[in-house]
Amino acid sequence: MNVTHVLKLKAASEVETITPQASIADAAQILGDRSYGALIVTDGASGVVGIISERDIVRGIGKMGANALKQTVGDLMTPEVEHCTPD
Repeated sequence: MNVTHVLKLKAASEVETITPQASIADAAQILGDRSYGALIVTDGASGVVGIISERDIVRGIGKMGANALKQTVGDLMTPEVEHCTPD
């Protein structure tokens, strides 16, 4: 099995993105509503600029408490995204 095979099993609408300017509260809402573990962060110009995961949000809450929900996705995202080719 390769990435191409996995992506063919998913509908295009299942690949969710969010901007770095979006709030952590918005990201948490999407993650919870869709039962996703992470969202790809894109800025339109550069493409993928990071990833925001449930773990990133939990770490932020651990450091900042409830104030983490007032941060932006860009503040808490992981900017280095590991990636691969479809093959």
